Amino acid sequence: MTRFGILLTSLLLLALVAGAAGCKDGELAPAEPVHSAGRLSMELDAANVQKGVDTYFGYVLKYPTGDGKLPSSGKYALIDFYAGFTMGAESLTFYPDIISKLPQHHDEGVWRIDSRGTVSVDMAPDDY
Repeated sequence: MTRFGILLTSLLLLALVAGAAGCKDGELAPAEPVHSAGRLSMELDAANVQKGVDTYFGYVLKYPTGDGKLPSSGKYALIDFYAGFTMGAESLTFYPDIISKLPQHHDEGVWRIDSRGTVSVDMAPDDY
């Protein structure tokens, strides 16, 4: 048998095994979602806010927190979406100047930053 024949046979067997794994009593089982819509939305918002935090820090060497600093190790500080700074004659705020869209639950005290500058959301992804 040629390499192509072996590859084709292997792929066919793999497809049959995968198809059988998705069947239950001869019927195709519904596919489970890899991520819930809430989880995906939270991950997208968190990535956007993280990028904004990094940009904010790049401008003024401070963070958008109540005191502009990161918390001590093992602690969290809430993100202040209206934190601001002056750059020359221009006053800028985290929202809407650094990030252009507020994430969901921005006003519920769940958006936080840790001692390494990493953004997280203190809620279950499925509740987002």
